[in-house]
Amino acid sequence: MIKLYSSLFIGLFAAQLGWGQTAQKIIDSKIERATVFLKGAQVTRVGKTPVPAGRSELVFKGVSPDLDAQSIQLKAEGRFTVLSVVHQMNYLQKQNDRQEIARLEARKQPLRDRREQEVDLLGVFAKEEELLGKNQEVKGDNNNLKALELKEMADFHRARWLEIKAKQLEIARSVRRIDSSLQKIEAQMKALNNPRDVYTSEVIVTVSAKEATTGDFILAYFVQNAGWFPTYDLRVENIAKPIELTYKANVQQSTGEDWKEIRLTLSNGDPNQSGVKPELRPWYLGYNQTTGLGGTVTYGNPSASFTQVTGKVLDSEGNTPLPGANITIKGTSVGTVTNAGGNYSLALPTGARELVFSHVGFVTQTIPIRYYPMINVSLAQEVRTVSEVVVNGYGTSGDGGNTRSDRDYQRERKLKTTVPIEVAEVEGQTSISFDITTPYTIPTDGKNYAVEIKEIELPATYQHYCVPKLDLGVFMAAQVTGWEAYNLMEGEANLFFEGTYLGKTVLDTRNLDDTLNISLGRDKSVIVSRTKLKNFGKRQFIASERSEERGWEISLRNTKRQRVSLILEDQFPVSTNKAITVERLEAKEAEVEDATGKLTWKLQLEPAREKKIGFKYVVKYPKSGTIEVD
Repeated sequence: MIKLYSSLFIGLFAAQLGWGQTAQKIIDSKIERATVFLKGAQVTRVGKTPVPAGRSELVFKGVSPDLDAQSIQLKAEGRFTVLSVVHQMNYLQKQNDRQEIARLEARKQPLRDRREQEVDLLGVFAKEEELLGKNQEVKGDNNNLKALELKEMADFHRARWLEIKAKQLEIARSVRRIDSSLQKIEAQMKALNNPRDVYTSEVIVTVSAKEATTGDFILAYFVQNAGWFPTYDLRVENIAKPIELTYKANVQQSTGEDWKEIRLTLSNGDPNQSGVKPELRPWYLGYNQTTGLGGTVTYGNPSASFTQVTGKVLDSEGNTPLPGANITIKGTSVGTVTNAGGNYSLALPTGARELVFSHVGFVTQTIPIRYYPMINVSLAQEVRTVSEVVVNGYGTSGDGGNTRSDRDYQRERKLKTTVPIEVAEVEGQTSISFDITTPYTIPTDGKNYAVEIKEIELPATYQHYCVPKLDLGVFMAAQVTGWEAYNLMEGEANLFFEGTYLGKTVLDTRNLDDTLNISLGRDKSVIVSRTKLKNFGKRQFIASERSEERGWEISLRNTKRQRVSLILEDQFPVSTNKAITVERLEAKEAEVEDATGKLTWKLQLEPAREKKIGFKYVVKYPKSGTIEVD
């Protein structure tokens, strides 16, 4: 009986041992393509490996630790069956340092060794200095020393003391130089966005084959730490020519995998957004009503007094600037990047309420804009935790043969490498994507890499605007019709007019108008002045009533070589009291809104000509009152 139990135990142990010793083989894979969304990216790896007979584990190593395990897709071709797909962390293998990081690390160690030697030598001289101090006292029998001997001893101590002090000063300077070099290397490493103690992960594919064969694999998965946002360069040579628009993508990723010479696709989709159709529920009114589990929070609209926000992004201690940090406006594709000093400036589209600050290795923060044109942010260091996920029976392929999707994939790959198109624009049912056939390298450093998508000539009409009562500056805008055909996204734009950089604006494509209005900033070639007519500023008293007359003259000069179309606005005062009356005397060529008193002139200014317009009014009110009539 005992022998029977022993045999059974040994058999079970052997079976478990055999299971634990399933053959494991590393798949030689590489990243072939990445589809980058506004937030996140789908990475595609391809690999090929021999598959032995029986049960075996095939391992994709060096995979991003930040992948979403539920997004894993595996396609396989070969005479075998896929039994399961497992994603797990590999804490024994760190991500490979980039060459720049490795070179900087190599420079740090000799400097540290030299510093340690210098500090030790400084200690030796300090001991010698202490010894000299103890031996300079003249005691006992030494009182009989001759004057010459005392002089020689004093000269020796003095000379050696000066020599020690000089050596100590030299060593201290050397240590300061070494410290300065180490600080510069540390700053450069931080500028390269080197992640600390980031490990890799791996995907283990368990397969079963009746006989030895060869397998082709395509592994796709979604990662969060990647994205892109558009920026534009708008160039206007003169108002007689169309706008030259350069459409650029700022691509960044910190997934833990370098994308080397890959096919890059940019999509305006966002897999992070919910795909569930919203359901309209009954709207019940009541007192002291709260909405949602966390209550309703309402922020005021940004003040009209500023159209851009500026600030600085620092580390968690608030001391070190973070260059290369991404700042985007939540819910839009408008964004920018901090400079070497951690500073940023971002033009605001209408309705902007929150900024999202992110940087590789730091926790992402969302900050309300409210009424503040300057926002400084300190980002906390990120702590990474990734758990193991197992997906059983994930995708099988039996007895070889390409599936239809595999054939389509191979055909697509061949076509894209033979068709001489730099960027192919693909319009899907729910998103637009740009397939860039030129291979790109995007390191895992969180920096933004500019990828030029296309250049467009936008036929436009140009309109100048001025409200001299508020601002004597003349603002120019371009009006573009048929803009929907270009698949533009909202984003920040750099303005260049007549070869001069004017600043930044926002290309806001969220409006529902047929015409896209692009603000081109101030045009200093049109000069405007607004002056009060001195001979039309009388103040009269009639019985108990006071009467004040006002007249304004607006002068306009076009210094351009082309005619300028200008819309100019001013206003008559409007009374809200029956005791106050406003008489509109004159406003030639102006359109007048009766309810608001708004005056609008639509003018054509000829080159190198001056034009004058004006308006006059009289305000009557009780003598006992005081009113501002200017």
